Amino acid sequence: MTTLATNFNNTATLPVEAGIIESLTDRILGGIFGLLLGDACGVPVEFSPRPERDRDPVVNMRGWGCHSQPPGYWSDDGALTLAHIAAFLDSEGWDPESHIREFSEWYEKGKHSAGGFAFDIGESTSRAILRHLSGSPWYACGCRGVFDNGNGSLMRMLPVALWLWQAPPETRALILSEASALTHGHRRSELACIWYGEFCVAMLAGADMHDAQNLARQNTAPFHLEKEWQHLGGLTRGRYFQKSRDEIKSTGYVLDCLEAALWCLEQHDDFTDTILEAVNLGGDTDTTAAVCGGLAGMRCGYSGLPEAWLTVLPMQAYLHDLARDFAIQTVGKNLILT
Repeated sequence: MTTLATNFNNTATLPVEAGIIESLTDRILGGIFGLLLGDACGVPVEFSPRPERDRDPVVNMRGWGCHSQPPGYWSDDGALTLAHIAAFLDSEGWDPESHIREFSEWYEKGKHSAGGFAFDIGESTSRAILRHLSGSPWYACGCRGVFDNGNGSLMRMLPVALWLWQAPPETRALILSEASALTHGHRRSELACIWYGEFCVAMLAGADMHDAQNLARQNTAPFHLEKEWQHLGGLTRGRYFQKSRDEIKSTGYVLDCLEAALWCLEQHDDFTDTILEAVNLGGDTDTTAAVCGGLAGMRCGYSGLPEAWLTVLPMQAYLHDLARDFAIQTVGKNLILT
């Protein structure tokens, strides 16, 4: 299997006014920290049923609970997102082997984790990393069965999409597919990651939900005739816009998670309200809120995130240095200043 290892410094990009750099950086930081906040908010109540959340709704950042973690601690969602970021900063272009190597460092040594050790590891992700640790190349690690369509690749796809925001849609789709296949190689998971990636790019550009929906549909047109695309049909046609809360499922299945995250984003403009909506759906609370939080954070920017929540996150210096370096490189390598 071949991969597209490329650096977009040498490709054509759109001229952008210098004054827009600050806005783009704010949105990228908002996406990264928004994802971490959503993840951390959902961790204490993961797996709780919706009736329990209705009786005892989450109204602020909690701690302990399901995984016995302090307030602000992110799970595998946040850790693997940070692993992607670190791999991009250490590599020239897209080097999938470096990304799964970072995953393995998290799995074995707790690198990028909030508390120094890995927890809440999905089955498909665990099997893929163990294959890598056993010597398999990156393209032979991911799980490819129809029952391997959990949300474990979707949850970490934000920085991959952002790194590629000025790439042609076909290039972005290829790399998003490969990034998913590191752990989740079934085509359905890959297509879900491509769709989410297009939403990320649209949100970075400041699009609203409906414009993002239209842009994602336009940029994914080459895949609409694929057999697996039928499973995304209702989602990509925007049917969730009309659904009620009772119709939204908040499970670990990749398409349920993606639909729930987009539905929550449609319900609210405020970041906090959006995340609390996601968490109080119950079920796979951390991942639904992480996927939702990345988009909601880009919509409001880092400057619009709740300060009281941000200060609870551990490893502040590490997070800010890593996220800032990623934002600067992501913006800088894609822009031609005018």
